[in-house]
Amino acid sequence: MKTMQIFKRTMMFSVMAMLLSLFSMNQSMAQTEYDPSGVWKYVVPTPEGDLTGELTISKTAEGYEVVIKSSVYGTIELEDVTFKDMILEGSSEVDGGMVDFEWKFDGDDLEGYAHTDDGSLEITATRKKDQ
Repeated sequence: MKTMQIFKRTMMFSVMAMLLSLFSMNQSMAQTEYDPSGVWKYVVPTPEGDLTGELTISKTAEGYEVVIKSSVYGTIELEDVTFKDMILEGSSEVDGGMVDFEWKFDGDDLEGYAHTDDGSLEITATRKKDQ
């Protein structure tokens, strides 16, 4: 009888410990899920001078939308946007050619590339704090 009570207590404590550990793991995963949404100020260095502007990343039910505002190219909306492992990828037609964008996020900073038929351009950006 006493052995049965000890066994039940041990099992109850084991189940409680397992549930607590699962709950803690889910909480920490939810807290660390990164969202790149926001308005970002970007810089693209070129031989002719820096291209600067703002890009807006918005979370939708389907994923993310990205709109880039450029004084040279106007408004660019990315298509086929994916975000996985802190990397956002998308593409758009710019000036008659396809440009593939690839950005890696680190908090409120991003760096990456715009890949064109003529080569790749480096992009850096910082998320605006007061939106």
